[in-house]
Order: sequence, then C-alpha cells, then structure tokens
Amino acid sequence: MNFDKYCLTYARPHATPLVQNLDPSKEHEIKIRIAAERPEGSKDIYTRLGWFLVDGTVEDPNAGIDPLKRIDNIYASMKPVTWAAPEDRWTNLEKTREKLASGPAFTMVLLGDSIIGDTSASNFELLMQRDYPKSSIKKVLSLRGSTGCWWYKDENRVESYVIQHHPDLLIIGGISQRDDIEPSAPLFTRAGPSCPTWKSCFSPRHSGPTTASCYRITP
Repeated sequence: MNFDKYCLTYARPHATPLVQNLDPSKEHEIKIRIAAERPEGSKDIYTRLGWFLVDGTVEDPNAGIDPLKRIDNIYASMKPVTWAAPEDRWTNLEKTREKLASGPAFTMVLLGDSIIGDTSASNFELLMQRDYPKSSIKKVLSLRGSTGCWWYKDENRVESYVIQHHPDLLIIGGISQRDDIEPSAPLFTRAGPSCPTWKSCFSPRHSGPTTASCYRITP
C-alpha cells in the first residue's frame, strides 16, 4: 500500500512508477484500485488519476540550467502576455519602490496557504532582482496549508511567521481567508511597528465579488 503521509496535512500531485521493463513483445494489463483499508490517520480513501506515461520518459529541456534562464526559456515558449500594469500600481507602496530601486537590501515575506507557496515556487524574485539590481532581494516563505489571517493573528504567531524576518514588504495570499478581511487588521497592527518602511493595502479579488476585500489598512 503506497500511502503518502504528507497528505495527512496537505495535498500534492504524486507521480509513481507502476511497472517498468515490461516485455514489449507481449500485451500487458495493469489494474489500479484504491486501498481496501483506510490507512491510519487518513481522512478518506480516494485518488485522482491525472495521466499515464507509456513506453518512454519525459525529459525536461531546461533541467540543470540557471533558474533565471529557465524562466526565460519557459516564457519564450508561451504566447506573449499583453497585460499592462496600471499606472497607479505603486500607490501606498512608495517606500517599497524606493528601497527596491536604491537598495542596499530588500526583504519580503509571503504569508498564506499552499497557493502562496505555489506563487513562491515561480522564483519571481529572480525577475525582480534583474529589474532592481541595486537591491539584494530576499524572499521569505511563511505558509501553513489551508490557513489565512484568522489563524496567523492569534497567539503571537505573527512574531515567528512575519516579524522575526524584518520584512520591507508583506504579501498575503491564498484562498483560505474565509471571505473575511477583518482578521487581517490585528495582524497588521501587530506587525506594523517593526516594519517602518511599509504601508499595507488590499487588492480586489480577481474572481467573485470584490466588495468585501477592497479597502486599505495603514498601521
């Protein structure tokens, strides 16, 4: 039984070789079934089959190269993005922009759930570093699966997840905010004094109603 204990807390895609080195001159049948017994600690018994690879391997054409070059190669293979950033995008982030431009160092904390983890995995900070060469950019990932500000604000968790990293910019993201912006206010109130270069603002969501998430908090 191949039970991934990581999935007790989180979910992730998991590729597993089912069988290898079969005789190509014969016909083979592979049967897959969900475990008959629920593994200890598992909340349910289910699986989602995403894809099968038969007779071959997938080679990554960007394997082993510089991460920034990898990003450039992937983007070059995509349809060009035509979106343009709004002219007022730096409103309430004047000090952020100034420190990025002049350096010498800039630290940002990404706080949230697995979605903010996926955002971090893009290595977008490498593109920022190229655009702002005078500042040494450091990205700190602070996340907990399925968790929003309603959890981070209590029991002084903001200390270990945010404040101890001395960020110049705090980015909160994810899908675990429970459609409630109010828990963010005490988090910013607690973190604000230790981060004198920042202001805090919320952007409208890009799906669904925006009325509950489109106002600013400035500690």
